[in-house]
Formats: sequence, C-alpha cells, structure tokens
Amino acid sequence: MTWEKTQEALKKQGCQMLTIPEFIEFLKFTRKNYPEIFEDITVVRDPWRTEWLDAYFKEEKGQMYIYTRNTKKREKLDKDTLMEDKLSGIDFNDLFSNSTKQGLPKLNVKAGVLYYWYPRNGTVAGFGADSGRAILGCGWFPRFSGSALGVRPAKKF
Repeated sequence: MTWEKTQEALKKQGCQMLTIPEFIEFLKFTRKNYPEIFEDITVVRDPWRTEWLDAYFKEEKGQMYIYTRNTKKREKLDKDTLMEDKLSGIDFNDLFSNSTKQGLPKLNVKAGVLYYWYPRNGTVAGFGADSGRAILGCGWFPRFSGSALGVRPAKKF
C-alpha cells in the first residue's frame, strides 16, 4: 500500500507507524537482544525488504519541516541534519548514538555501510535492504507502493 493508505489502515486498527527515532530505538534493541531480527531487517541480501516510517517532509518558506503522527505533529528539521545523499554510506553506530532529535544523521556523521537519502519536499521516510544496500531513505514518494513494502505497526499502551 502507499504511505497514505498505510497510515489510514493503521489508524483504523488503533495503531501507528514508527517514527524514525522509534525505529532507531527498535533497531538498537533488536541488535542487542535479538540479533537475528536486526540482521533480517538490515543485512544486505535478497529479497528486497522495506518498510514505511512516520515522517513526511515539507518545505515551507525556505525551511524544511518534518511531520509525524500521521502528519499531525510538525517541527522544523534540526539545523544539524545532513541534507545531502550519502551513497557512500553512513555508520549505523553513529546514527544510533549521534542522530538529531528527529532520528536523522547529523552533518558530521561518520562513514559506514548504510545508504542515506536526505529529506526532500513532499517525500516520506522508509527503511529498506536488498542485495545491494541497506538504506534510510527520506526521499520516497508517498504514493509509491510495492509488494516488498510493509510497515511495523505500533500501539501505545
């Protein structure tokens, strides 16, 4: 399903998408406690695995904003957010320990194996891995859909 349709379906179920910081915390937890789950999500191999994240990016009056909670919460992107693609890769550990409050890599992120597409106007975030790369992509079109694209539903207690 598209990002929008996925948001609607989750809302009907009383669930929500993980935000980027929540997804990072999930990855950190699984890496430490359930390494097989961490590897299943992040390892570079076939088949293509992707999931939507709750982050919509919009440029307004020369400033980039991130919308979360199904576009209900709006905040300006942190001024230290890396705003260029890093196809040479960023470091997982640095992202885990030194990201912005929105969960995005900082300008001084260390090099590594995780591809990164920076936020663009009118795009959303997702995470994926296949035989060529693992990627934190913030330049996905919300109307995109595909059979390998899913979501990790979350419910607040």
